[in-house]
Amino acid sequence: MNKKSFFIICSTLIIASNLLMISVVNKGEETGSNLFVIAIACVLLPAFLYAVENRLTSMVRVESILLIQLTVISLLRLINRIGSTSEILNIIIILLFFASGTAAILVAIMRIYENRRK
Repeated sequence: MNKKSFFIICSTLIIASNLLMISVVNKGEETGSNLFVIAIACVLLPAFLYAVENRLTSMVRVESILLIQLTVISLLRLINRIGSTSEILNIIIILLFFASGTAAILVAIMRIYENRRK
């Protein structure tokens, strides 16, 4: 599977899971956060596809990790709305994603700083 199809599949999963949370599995919750996540996925998908087409590997590396995290968090939210999972499992997954997301953001900031020094 090439990177282009990977980004399309992840974005489709994000949009589909959030649309399901808005319509089918909505238990009276607000839909603003779901619409916000859908908007993020729709805005970032063309940027990812542009980066893959133009072989901008530095952009693809960090952002693909963040896209995977957004996909997993969206699917976890959908699973929790359908039926509840263990609270410990939810806490462990969220802590892992916060730690890896923070690390990815720090790596991106360090790359920006190194590029400015050159």
